[in-house]
Parts: sequence; C-alpha cells; structure tokens
Amino acid sequence: MNRREAKRQACAVVYNLIESYLSEGQPDMDCEEGIHDWTDADAGVLGRAFREIQDEMARRGGPGE
Repeated sequence: MNRREAKRQACAVVYNLIESYLSEGQPDMDCEEGIHDWTDADAGVLGRAFREIQDEMARRGGPGE
C-alpha cells in the first residue's frame, strides 16, 4: 500500500469512528452527564465540530465501509 492509499484508508476509519460516536447520541449524552466538565451548552458546538471533521474526512477518504 502506498502513502496515498494509507492516508485515504485512515481518513475512512476516522469518518466511521465519528459516525459511530454520533449515532450513539454523542456528544449530547456526555454533555448532559457533565463528562469532561462539558455542559448542555457545549453539545451543539461539539456536534458541529465533529461533523466538520467528518466532512473533511469524507472529502479526503470517503466514508469507507
């Protein structure tokens, strides 16, 4: 595997990890429970940040399988 393919596959893995995290109701649940001192107000900001990262991973490597 060359570097480009390795990078593409790594991006796909990160995309899938974020998808799994978001599909389980995170980060909303962590914010509701005060995990890492997050508050309910943080949920929207964190959710948007994860989606932005996920969008970039999709652009670089695709969603994967």
